[in-house]
Amino acid sequence: MELIAASARWSGIVVGACETEFLVEQALDTPLILDRKFTFDTLVDAKVPVTAMAHFGCDTSSDHWMTLPASPAFVLSHYRDANGTTMRHVQHRVSSDLHKHVRAQFLRASDPHTSTRVASCKIRGASAWLTHVSAALSMSDREFEFALRLRCGLPPSSSPPSFPVCPLCRTDIQSDVFHFFSCPKLKRRSLNRRHDAVQNGLARYARSNSCIVSITPKRADSKVPDLRVVMASGAVQVDVSGTHPLAPSIEGKVHGVAGHALVMRENSKTSKYKDFAESQGDTFSPFAIESYGGLGEKALDLVKAISEEGACIDAQSYRFSKQQFMAWLSVTWQRHNYWAFTEWSRLCQSARRG
Repeated sequence: MELIAASARWSGIVVGACETEFLVEQALDTPLILDRKFTFDTLVDAKVPVTAMAHFGCDTSSDHWMTLPASPAFVLSHYRDANGTTMRHVQHRVSSDLHKHVRAQFLRASDPHTSTRVASCKIRGASAWLTHVSAALSMSDREFEFALRLRCGLPPSSSPPSFPVCPLCRTDIQSDVFHFFSCPKLKRRSLNRRHDAVQNGLARYARSNSCIVSITPKRADSKVPDLRVVMASGAVQVDVSGTHPLAPSIEGKVHGVAGHALVMRENSKTSKYKDFAESQGDTFSPFAIESYGGLGEKALDLVKAISEEGACIDAQSYRFSKQQFMAWLSVTWQRHNYWAFTEWSRLCQSARRG
């Protein structure tokens, strides 16, 4: 709280710099000036970047310009751009710098599970269910609670399983509370339904943006991607896939690296389907999603390409915008995560009774 208060005070100091500059010029150590010095020192101690004296007076667009001036006496000159207007959003910038430092300290002291989870939560798409309120309202209280627990690294339920081994696949789950994401006994059940929901939603999004889409019926051993999307620039074959970065099989390979689980899954799908797609005269794009909701770069590129395809036509009431699709996708993914957990719990209870 002290640092938050310091960033707020500094913002007020910057806004009022014009009215208090005469106190600085007269070297008067009034309570206002002393508070300025104290706040400056507090922010410096908290590792908020300081502009070097050698770059005093540099423009706010310069790479040498940092959040704080070289000295608290230079507040007025530091926060002036070429037009002489005070820089906006000072408190936001100071707070962001504070958060970066605190976050870096937290990650250095974190265990591998935590650092991987935090890295995954900052991938684009992982927060859409929190920021698109209208879409999130379709989530039940239990679904929303589950999504928060997943994001915060808490057990999926306030009443964790009483058994140390998964009754379905006989895997030790004491160190893997989200084992159901990688449980092989769910891959033909709720995890497949989650996959199909995304596949069908992506098809609706593409069709609403003037693309021609065909969905391929698949078997477990299929070598054909899920979708074929035809745009003005050509056809792309797409395969939807989910991955859990904390799955025991890959956790050691992705430790703390944002998006590495997605890159691994994209590479795996590309090596499996690219040759087939090219033999049909098409390109191939994997559509990978992490359990936390983050999208792979190839998936983001495809979403953007479909949106640009739709932008070429007149706006229609049935068009699914990029923002709407991202919100829908994020909420749908989190809801299916919860449904996967509830199905796993139910199957475990049945297996233990039987």
